[in-house]
Amino acid sequence: MSDPKVSVLVPCFRSERFLATALDSVRAQTLASWECVVVDNASPDGTFALAERYAADDPRFRAHRNAENLGPVRNWRRCAELAGGAQYAALLFSDDWYEPAFLERAVALLDADPGVGIVYSAVRLAPAPDAPKAVGPARVMYALDGPAVRPSADYLAIAYDARGRQVPRSPCCAVARRADLARWLSLALPDEERLGYLRHGAGPDQAVYLQAALEYPRLGHLAEPLVCFSAHGGNLTWRPDVELGYASVLAHFYEAHAARMPFGRARVPAKLASRLIELGAVDEGRRLRNRLGPLGWALYAKEARNRRRRARRRVTP
Repeated sequence: MSDPKVSVLVPCFRSERFLATALDSVRAQTLASWECVVVDNASPDGTFALAERYAADDPRFRAHRNAENLGPVRNWRRCAELAGGAQYAALLFSDDWYEPAFLERAVALLDADPGVGIVYSAVRLAPAPDAPKAVGPARVMYALDGPAVRPSADYLAIAYDARGRQVPRSPCCAVARRADLARWLSLALPDEERLGYLRHGAGPDQAVYLQAALEYPRLGHLAEPLVCFSAHGGNLTWRPDVELGYASVLAHFYEAHAARMPFGRARVPAKLASRLIELGAVDEGRRLRNRLGPLGWALYAKEARNRRRRARRRVTP
């Protein structure tokens, strides 16, 4: 039997409440050539039994269970290790789901242009009743105007700008070449343990897009929301250390690849340095700050003043 076109990788932990919706959405895809690799991270509930039932009913599903909990990022990597020989791969968290045309539309863009490294979709955010108040109402995110295929520099320019939340951090709304995705998920980031990357995944997830943008000249974008993200109280996204993870990975990529970034070399590092210090990563922020020229220092001083104003507003009754 020939290899499937796409491997859908579903890492899960305590996902009995959500998993059926995710797997049903894979089974409903208009692109029929897929496999779905479900890896349970030693859940204490019925997650693995549910995955086994899907595998028994449809051989395109494969269920695996880790002997011990590996943490989220290492389980993403385990999924990639267990994938077959598909040309493309997509990571799908067990509490999210696809609209039926997602894989077909994303694969069409990748097939048509070898210079496209990753294709991502706009996302419909679906808050659950237990979602934190900060989530806000249901809405569409990451929908950009313009062509479906665009320069990868567009992602970098937005990710490093004040508009950074207008592009995705999670790769769970994206499809890429399988070998690339496996490699990008395994990128070694500095201070992984200290910064908590391996505990919450904030940083390694966005690194997929950052690395794709550096390696490929173009990316694909589906403006129609063909992926749904569930927002609920159990999401790792809402942990307080998550923003530090994202700021740190942006700073790491900037320092490593500054010459290739599609923006000026003063404003962005000044804002990053200020943000890192605000989040408590003083050493990292000062290291970046100390590389600034005169213009960068002036911009940093402005950011620092703004930071102090924000801090005073937070403590003012």
